[in-house]
Amino acid sequence: VTDSSSLGLTTAMTATVWINAKTLVSTPTQPRILDKYDYGSSNRSWILGLDPTAKLTYFVSSDGLADSKTVYSPTTLNVSQWYFLSVVYNGTGISVFLNGVYENSTAYSSGIFNGRDPLIIGAETITGIGTQRLFNGSIDEVTIWNTALNNSQISDIFNNQSARFFPRGEITTNFTTITPSAGETAVNLTVTADTLLSSSINGTVYWANVSANLGYNNTGSNLLMYYHLDNDYNDASGNGNTLTATGSPVFNTTITKFGGYSTTFSGSNYASTSS
Repeated sequence: VTDSSSLGLTTAMTATVWINAKTLVSTPTQPRILDKYDYGSSNRSWILGLDPTAKLTYFVSSDGLADSKTVYSPTTLNVSQWYFLSVVYNGTGISVFLNGVYENSTAYSSGIFNGRDPLIIGAETITGIGTQRLFNGSIDEVTIWNTALNNSQISDIFNNQSARFFPRGEITTNFTTITPSAGETAVNLTVTADTLLSSSINGTVYWANVSANLGYNNTGSNLLMYYHLDNDYNDASGNGNTLTATGSPVFNTTITKFGGYSTTFSGSNYASTSS
């Protein structure tokens, strides 16, 4: 897809991704997981990556020319283990989360530069040099938001990602319109199901707040990009930000987190939107 103003996350953003690293360093070090950041031009925006000691790192630039602020997770990651990485800019600070839990933040209010570099998964582009800091391992369930999710929403995604967002394929279901009584903001619902996520669940009872708009679990939300990476590079958010692979990453059915696939990068390939 062609870069547009909708891809510029200047005042708020959230990015989440599952990774399972085969190695946690690259040449040079600091492998990139997700980024819109060209070190060789004036198009630096943001980076979700790892530092030389295998800790989650989040860079942002306010002017496209230099690193404006960086925040690091204190936790060292291990190889061959799935981690849920999340970064957030909310207008007053940048934060990092590991497995749905807040790790660290730093004050920052200068915004993120609306660079023209593509979104890249698994590498970094440097004008005049090419790609470097390539990731070696598997990546699954990438989401990019044009809003700042709060701590509880990040935790909710981590705990419920297998059931949240946009199911693949066509689903037909019965529905009933429920109108709460005057003054009520919640209704008690009972739902039956034959199976749910391959488990035998005959029914569930829960409360649904009919006045709340959580803003992160429907097609009208601030979800800008969503990549299942389940044997394709399609954007499940419905916004058409399809990825293009370079160097033949592999759709892996052995090392998977959700959906039966992940995409495995060998340290010599990556995927990106168009610039």
